Amino acid sequence: MRKTASFSSVLVRYAAPILSAAAAARLLYGSGEKILRLDKFSSPADAAVLAGAFFLVFCLSLLLPVFTGYVRTFRGVLFCALPAALMLFLRVLSLSNATPDYIQFLSQWVSFFRTHGGFSALGSIVGDYNFPYLYFTAAISYLNLPDLYLIKLFSILFDVIAAWGGLKLTECLLQNGLGHPQGDIPSVPSRKAPLAAYFVLLLLPTVILNGAYWGQCDSIYAAFALFSIYFALSNRPLVSVALMAAAFAFKLQAVFVMPLFLVLLLIRKIRLRHLFLFPVVYLLFCIPALAAGRPFSAVWDIYLSQTGSYNSRLTLNAPSAMALLPQNADVELWHKIGIAAAFLFVLLLLVYLFRNRKTVSTQTLFLATLLFSLGIPLLLPHMHERYFFLFETLSVVYACAVPKRFYLPILAQGASLNGYCAYLGNSYAYPLKWSAVLLIAIFLVVLFDFWKQMQTGKPQPGRRPGAAPS
Repeated sequence: MRKTASFSSVLVRYAAPILSAAAAARLLYGSGEKILRLDKFSSPADAAVLAGAFFLVFCLSLLLPVFTGYVRTFRGVLFCALPAALMLFLRVLSLSNATPDYIQFLSQWVSFFRTHGGFSALGSIVGDYNFPYLYFTAAISYLNLPDLYLIKLFSILFDVIAAWGGLKLTECLLQNGLGHPQGDIPSVPSRKAPLAAYFVLLLLPTVILNGAYWGQCDSIYAAFALFSIYFALSNRPLVSVALMAAAFAFKLQAVFVMPLFLVLLLIRKIRLRHLFLFPVVYLLFCIPALAAGRPFSAVWDIYLSQTGSYNSRLTLNAPSAMALLPQNADVELWHKIGIAAAFLFVLLLLVYLFRNRKTVSTQTLFLATLLFSLGIPLLLPHMHERYFFLFETLSVVYACAVPKRFYLPILAQGASLNGYCAYLGNSYAYPLKWSAVLLIAIFLVVLFDFWKQMQTGKPQPGRRPGAAPS
C-alpha cells in the first residue's frame, strides 16, 4: 500500500505537471501553426507579428494568477499552462470566421477610417457603436494587419481581463463568507475557487464564441463591469463608479447592473457625490470624438438610436420572457408591458432592500446584482442573444463561490447558446421558449438564495450598517 501511495504521489507531483506542460506546448505550437497559415496577410512577417501578439495574450493569461498570488509554485504554473493554452487554441480556431456583423458593419467602419484619415475622421458619423470602440477601429486602420484578426484580438484580450475580474470578485465573495454558514468564514479563503472561476470564464463557450468567433466586444464592457462590482463590494466607491462609467461608455448593456449603485446609495454605502464621477468619466471617453467635430448631442444620441433600432421584434434570438409569446403577439402592447415589468422588478427589489437595509451584506449585494443582470434583460423586449453575457459571467462567479449552485452557469449556457445557434448557425437547437424557461428557473433559484440570505443576514461588524467611506 505504501509503495502504491508513494508512486501515486510521485505521479501527481512530477509526472502530471510535466504532461500538462507538454500538452500546453503542443497546443501553443498548433496555435502558432494555424495563425501562420491564415490568409489575408500581405507578408509572412505580418503573420509572425500576429502570432507573437497571441503568444503575449497567452503569457498574460498564465501570469495573472501568478502575479495575484493564486499560483505560487512552478508546478502550479505548469498545471495552469494547459487551460491557458487551450483557451488560446480554441480562439485561434475561430479567427478566420467572418460573420455578417463583421462583413456589413465592423469591416466597413475600419475601411472608412482607413480611407478618410484615421483619427481625423472621428468627426464623421460612423457605425452605431459608442466612441471608445470607434477609437479602436480608427487605430487599427493605420496597421497593415488584417482588421478581422485585430478586432478579435482586442476582444480576446478583454476575455482575459474579464476572467481576472471574475477571479477577484470570487475572492471578494469568499472573504465575505458567501457559501459558508454564518460565523464559519475561513481565516484564509481557498485559492481554488477564484482560480477555477478564472479558467472557467476563459473557457466558457459563449465567451469564446462572442469574441473570437463572432467578433463581438461584450467582454470589454463586462471586464469593466466585473471590476466595478468588485470595487463596489470592497468599499471603494470612486473606483467602482469610474469603472462602471467605462463599461457604459463601451456598451449600453452595462445598465443591467447599474441599479446596484442605487442600492448602495439607499443603504448609504456610497454617497451622492461619488456618483457625479460617472458623467465626468463618461464625458472623458467622448472628448476625442467631440474634439474631432462630433456634436455634443452625439454623447447620448448613439444609445438613444440603439434603443429604437430593433423595435419590430419582441426578441432577437434572446431567451427572454418574450420568447414565450406567440409569433403573432402584439409587439407594441408587449413592448410596453415588458418595459413596465422590468421597471417594476427593479423598483420592488430596491424597496425591499431599503426596507431591510440593516441586514444587507456583501453577499446580498452580489445576489441583488445577479438578479438585476438576469431579471432586467429577461423582462425587457427587443433583447439580443448576447445581452445575457454579463449574467453568464456572474453566474460562473456565483457557482465557484457556492459550489452547490454549479448547475446555474451550465443551464445559462444551455439557454444562451441556443440563441447563438440561431445567429451563427441559422437555426435553433431547440425551441427558444424552453431557453426562456431555463433562465426563469435560474432566476427563481437566485431569488430564493437572495431571500434566504436576507433572512439570515446580520449587520456587518465594525461599521454601522450601510455606512459609506467618507
